[in-house]
Amino acid sequence: MTVQCPAFELPASNFLDEATQAALAAQRARLKALAEEAATADLPQPASPAEARELEREQFYNSETYQNLLKRYSVEIETTVIGGIDVEIFTPSDGIAPNNHSRVLLNFHGGAFQYGSRTNSHLESIPIAALGKIKVISVDYRMAPEHQFPAASIDIVAVYKALLADYAPDSIGLYGCSAGGMLAAEAIAFFRQEQLPLPGAIGMFCGAAYGTSEGDSMHFVQAITDYAITTLATSAYFKGVAPENPLAFPGYCPDTLAAFPPSLLISASRDFAMSSVIHTHSQLTRLGVEADLHLWDGLEHAFIYNADLQAARDSYDIIVQFFQKHLSQTTLCSST
Repeated sequence: MTVQCPAFELPASNFLDEATQAALAAQRARLKALAEEAATADLPQPASPAEARELEREQFYNSETYQNLLKRYSVEIETTVIGGIDVEIFTPSDGIAPNNHSRVLLNFHGGAFQYGSRTNSHLESIPIAALGKIKVISVDYRMAPEHQFPAASIDIVAVYKALLADYAPDSIGLYGCSAGGMLAAEAIAFFRQEQLPLPGAIGMFCGAAYGTSEGDSMHFVQAITDYAITTLATSAYFKGVAPENPLAFPGYCPDTLAAFPPSLLISASRDFAMSSVIHTHSQLTRLGVEADLHLWDGLEHAFIYNADLQAARDSYDIIVQFFQKHLSQTTLCSST
C-alpha cells in the first residue's frame, strides 16, 4: 500500500550529542563548499573514469577528513599484488598483536561499485588495522563503468584463494561498507560456488545481502535528502543482472544465507540501505546464523567514514571486538 506523506520538517535526532551535531554540521559545510567550488570552477572534465578516480584521490588525500584520520590512527600502507589483483595492505605502526599474527581481515571498499579505490578503502581499513592491531588487506577490485558484475567478485575470489595458502579460512574475516557490504555478502555466495572453505566471520556495513535501494529506507531517505540513489535499473555495475540473481543478491538464496559465518551488521536510521541491512539480519537469525545488528539514530549512509563522529569510533570498537571474538588463531604455516 502506497502512503502519501505531506511535507514536514525533520529535526536532528535528540539522541545526537552536541559534539556529533557539530561534526555533522562541519561535514555538511565542507561538502557544500566542495560542491559550490566544483560548480563555479573552470576545471577541465576528466577524460575517463580512471582520470576521475585520480582526481578523487588527489582531493581526498588533501582533505581535512583524511588528515584527521591519519592523526588519530597510525598505520603503514603498502600497495602490492595478491593473486594477480592489486591490493592495499594496512598494518598498525606499532605492530600486529601476537594473537593476530595468524589472522587477517579482507576489506572491500564502498563507492557504488564505481569509485572509492584507495580512498574509501583507507577510511574503512585504517581505524580497524590500528585499533585491532591486525593486518587489513583491501582489494582494489574492478569497477564500473569499465567493468560489470561479476568482475569485482571474481577479483575477490582470486585474492581469497591466494590467502588460503597462508591463513586458515576461519582465521580470515571479511568486511565492507556500502557496496563493500554487498560484496562481502556476495563473496560468501561465490566462495560456495567455487567450493572454497568459508571465512571465520563477516561484517556488512550500510549494505548487505540485498540491493541497497530495496525496502522502505530508500524511499524515506530520498524524501529527506538530495542524494541520488542508484537502483538496479540505473546501476552501471549490475547492468542486465536479474534482481533475483543469487550471486548478486545472496539474500534471495536461503541456502547461501544459512551458510553465512557469524555476521556483524551496521547501519543508521537515515541510511538508505538500512532496510537491506535489517532484513539481512532478520533472515540470518531466522536461519540460525549468529548475527549481531547495530543501528545508530539520526545518522546517514556510511557514517563510519567520518572518524570525527563518536558513533563511528564506537563502531570501530564493535568491529574490532567482533572479529577478535570470532576469528580463530589457527596457524597453517608462516603467515605473510
